[in-house]
Amino acid sequence: MSESKDHSVPALSKRQQRRQAARKYVYRAPTLADRLATLSQHTAALKHSAVAAQIRAGLDAYFEEVKLDSAEKNESLPETKNINDSGAEPALQKPAPSLRIRCLALGSPTESGIAMYQLALLMLIAEWFSPSRCAARQQEKEQNQQQQQKEEQETKATVENLAKSDEDKPQGIEKISGSGSADPDTIASITSSTPGESNSSGNSKKKKKKSKEIKLTQLTPTSGPGAPAPSYTSLSSYTPAAAPSSLSSDPNNASAWKLPLDVAVTTYDPVFSPDDHELFEALGIKVSEDHGFVDAEATATTIVYSIHAPPFLTESVLAATTPSDHARYVYIGNVLENYGTHLSTAELQTRYPLINAAVVSSPFPSTRPEARKKQQSTAEPETDTALVPWTWFPVPDSLSANEPWMTAVNDLCVYWCNPHAQHKSPASLD
Repeated sequence: MSESKDHSVPALSKRQQRRQAARKYVYRAPTLADRLATLSQHTAALKHSAVAAQIRAGLDAYFEEVKLDSAEKNESLPETKNINDSGAEPALQKPAPSLRIRCLALGSPTESGIAMYQLALLMLIAEWFSPSRCAARQQEKEQNQQQQQKEEQETKATVENLAKSDEDKPQGIEKISGSGSADPDTIASITSSTPGESNSSGNSKKKKKKSKEIKLTQLTPTSGPGAPAPSYTSLSSYTPAAAPSSLSSDPNNASAWKLPLDVAVTTYDPVFSPDDHELFEALGIKVSEDHGFVDAEATATTIVYSIHAPPFLTESVLAATTPSDHARYVYIGNVLENYGTHLSTAELQTRYPLINAAVVSSPFPSTRPEARKKQQSTAEPETDTALVPWTWFPVPDSLSANEPWMTAVNDLCVYWCNPHAQHKSPASLD
């Protein structure tokens, strides 16, 4: 008698089932379209965030200060007239403004999610503050002001017409209203004696009242071309305005992701991979060979974008970007005061004198508790750099709490130094 053979399949454990299911899937490396899609998602998430609004407010304050300084320089210059061969005075030709962004210590956006969020924020800054977009916003602001003035005049004229029409009331009602408090029975008898006139006057008043309400409703728009421009200095009331974006929402269209022609962005980091170079080329970002600065790139609108940069790199950047009459810089990077939390006072003054000088020259609006702030003291530098005032525009970490980009934008500040401001000694700052 032959033994019966069991052809049943042995049961697999849960671990074996997971391994068997994993073999069915093949890993596919992300393509350029995938990375552009990720960048598009990060850009859309950051565009209306409180962190982006705070950075935008800081840059707005910087460019407004540059604008005022330029106006003062133009007024102080002596007037000179150049007469050409035809005897006519040629118009003064001013160079077109341009925006340059120098990005350092970014990391690899194709390998790091933090670097991808920082790259998305960089693209938003380039889009917001391109000269063409700034000119368009200024033109829109002027149009809104003109529209608002026109609406105020129309509202004033409407109120005057309504007040004038109220004076043309029936004679009986004028006498009652002029005598003080009127008896309801008297008003009822008057209205019943002249039903035609009272009804017509009542209907006209209702129509006028209704037209007044409709008119006032139309004169106070909350959105659209007649709406007031949003304020970026108050984060509690910040409501981003819907503006056409130059960044493409189609990740497959790599050519649409090019930066505006009036914006030049250069970046450097030794960790960049070939995939990073491919991504930067699609975005129109130029990769430089080192972290140095070129003198020809110095303009009045140069943004140094170096989030989470080490102190030695920040020190070298401050040394290479000394402000002058023809060049000014605005920095988006670490809070300089926080470098002192990991270094002693003597070490900070010896190894990083420019960072120490900047912190001492101008008090920093720290968000830390006063008890912790009093424990830290920074030595006064011996150089004259401490006399140059700095402007700090910190981005509190609480604005990005519980957000996916919290680690990418923590310890952040927008700051710049104004060489034309009145110099103050560190002792007078207390």
